[in-house]
Amino acid sequence: THSLTLINTKDNQALVKAILKVDHLTHLTFESEFFDATEIDNQLKLNKSNLKIFPNLNILKKIQYRTTQKELISQHHLPTAKFASVSTAAEVVELLKLWRTPIVLKQNIGGYDGYGTHFIHYPKQVRVFFKKKQAQIWLAEQMINYKRELAVTVIRSVSGGIFFFPLVETKQTNGRCDWVIGPTAHSKWPELKKQIRQFVQDINYVGAITFEFFDTGISLLIN
Repeated sequence: THSLTLINTKDNQALVKAILKVDHLTHLTFESEFFDATEIDNQLKLNKSNLKIFPNLNILKKIQYRTTQKELISQHHLPTAKFASVSTAAEVVELLKLWRTPIVLKQNIGGYDGYGTHFIHYPKQVRVFFKKKQAQIWLAEQMINYKRELAVTVIRSVSGGIFFFPLVETKQTNGRCDWVIGPTAHSKWPELKKQIRQFVQDINYVGAITFEFFDTGISLLIN
């Protein structure tokens, strides 16, 4: 077994060249979604590479953008908060009226651990926010009142075997994780576990993937 570690780079052509120079490399996996999956896919196709990549780049293209990630979750009928793709102040103001709840704006790509996450309560905040930000797409979500945050990591092998790590509780401060304890339980978890198992099978996901949940006390919503 041989291991290849690639330093994160924004130069996708250089990244692909480094990958293709490795002798006998047939399989490749990425530690995170923070790379340009579309550009890397295009470069590999230009070089007529037969490299097998896990998770599949087409799936990663959807997962690395928060808007398409939420759409994928919704299409497979997994429970999540109300959401919309927005790019203007007017759209967010309209959602404030429609949902009648505060809104969480999330950076479409590259945000993590609270970075790129903004909380909007009033229309005035929206106008101030968009004056300071360059034009881009944001994921707008209905703010959820929750009792605690939970998470689970799922592994799916190339052969289709699925392994669930225990359900755990997490504690965040300003979006940064302070601690994780487990295993824990929730009345809705057995049914949601079945749905997640079906989801990773349906999209043919291979590798590790973690789901975070809001525990509302009644339900579990995928965050």
